Parts: sequence; structure tokens; C-alpha cells
Amino acid sequence: MPATPFVSVILNCYNGQKYLVETIESVRCQTYSNWELIFWDNQSTDDSASIARSYQDPRIHYFYASRHTTLGEARNLAAKKTQGSWLAFLDCDDVWFPSKLASQVEIARTENEDLGLIYARTIYLSKDRRNGEEVFSRFESIPLPEGQILRQLLLQGDFIPLVSALVRKSAFEDVGGIPPHFEYAEDYYLFVALSEKYRIRAVQQNCCYYRVHEDNFTKKAKRAVYLEPLEIIDNWQHYLSPKEFSRRRAAISTGLAIFDFLHGTPSVKGLISLIRTVSIPFLLYRLSSRLGKPLVLAWRRRLLHAEKCGL
Repeated sequence: MPATPFVSVILNCYNGQKYLVETIESVRCQTYSNWELIFWDNQSTDDSASIARSYQDPRIHYFYASRHTTLGEARNLAAKKTQGSWLAFLDCDDVWFPSKLASQVEIARTENEDLGLIYARTIYLSKDRRNGEEVFSRFESIPLPEGQILRQLLLQGDFIPLVSALVRKSAFEDVGGIPPHFEYAEDYYLFVALSEKYRIRAVQQNCCYYRVHEDNFTKKAKRAVYLEPLEIIDNWQHYLSPKEFSRRRAAISTGLAIFDFLHGTPSVKGLISLIRTVSIPFLLYRLSSRLGKPLVLAWRRRLLHAEKCGL
């Protein structure tokens, strides 16, 4: 085993004991073994610390935060403890396929330093009230975007799952890491910043599971779902035409207005504000998504079954 790991896996955790063993084991089962795991405990009060410390694997390094921070700052602090040339990210409820790192390292070793990020196709795990659902990522029937993808990220939103990302450490440092105040869209900010300066590659095969559930975000962070992407769009608006910027901002602002109206105190003033803000294309998209969800889920389940059966 080389003295210095090539990949540093950053696992940020705050009260994540429920799936933590499965997550850590998915790293330890990687077919590529030259990695270290930086376990950053953001002052958990459950059994997360005892679970992490129970491993005798010398590649696993436990750190307890001196204070509880935003997720963006926690990722920055964990990154400072890494030794690897590339950074991978995991949250305490996500899972990697055994070949995940091997597939990405194969690309990383053959590319120039203008490559800043390698991501992969990811399966989203979502549970409804009746039964579990396995949901594919975006770009299900077409290749994942590669190359210069900045405009796609700005116009389509964050389609790169953080669980799948492998980031060149020097590129992470070059863009200044993540703004410390970011709590929800810290990964979106990072990917947009990287895409401005670096090329992006993708592994087209499924490599990860991302678990979607109510514990993903706090109620406070749910408003950041809209506020932080708005900040990102405003920062990089010069890469969009005035019409593109206006439409994209209107779509996000509509989501924020709906959220505030539904979760605040509904009033005539709030309704008027919502009407003034609303983006008709965004509303039609949301409506069509809801109406078409049963058919989409059925189609996705069929695709997943075919993949498992080797069809």
C-alpha cells in the first residue's frame, strides 16, 4: 500500500447512525484500495461516533468538530485534513457500488490537469408510504453531459449527485472550496465553480445509491433550496443571455414564492406576491411532473428490473 492515498473520501456526519454502517462498508468494499476516509463528525449526539471509531481500519480517520457548522463549512474543514490528490464525498446515508472509485481513478490517471471533476450515474432511493421506490437519475436514456458543462448546470440545475463526485483537490482549492454559509446547495456551487475553469468527465454506468428521505434537510434548510441556487445564478449570470437568466431566475423564484406562501401565513398580500412572481412554464412543468409521476415510476421500475436481469 502506498504511503500517500490517491483518493481522500470525505464523509460528513451529523446524527447519521441509521445507515452509517452500510455507508462505511461501501467504502471498505471498494475494489480500488488506495484511499483514506476522513470521518468528519459535526458534533453528533447519537451513536455515530462510536460506530466510526469501532473500525480498526488504519485508512479511517475520525475527527470531531470543535463547533457545529453549516454543511458547506464542514466539507471545507474536512478537506483540510486530506492527503489525497482527489477528493470523493459521501454523506452518512449514501452507498457506493464496489467499482465506483476504480472506474473514476482509471479516468483520473489518464487525464491532464484541466480535468477538475469526474461524476457518475446514480440511482436515487426513495420511499413512499406504500412501498420502496428506486428512481434513476436524470439523463436516464442519454449519456451524462461531459466537457464544458457550465451553461447546462446553470440552465438545468444541479444534475451531478455529490455522492458520485470525484474532485481534483488542487481544483477544489483553486476555486476556494465552498462558501461557508451554504447549507443546501454547497455541491451545486462547487460544481458550477469547477465547471467555469475545468473540464468534466462522467462514468456512464450506475456507481452509487443516493437515499432520498425526509431527514435529508432540516425545515430551515428547505428554504435554502431556492435561496442558494438564486445566489449561484446571480453570481454566474454573465454566462447566460438576458432572456435565459430571466427565465431561470423566475423559475427558482417561483419555487421560493410557493414555499413561502404554503409554509408561512397565507394572506392576500402573499397571494398577490405569488401571482407577480409566478413563472407559467415552471408551474406547467411542476403540474406535468405530478400528473405523470405514476407512469414515470412504472417505467423506471421496469428499466431497473431489466438491468438487474441483464436484459
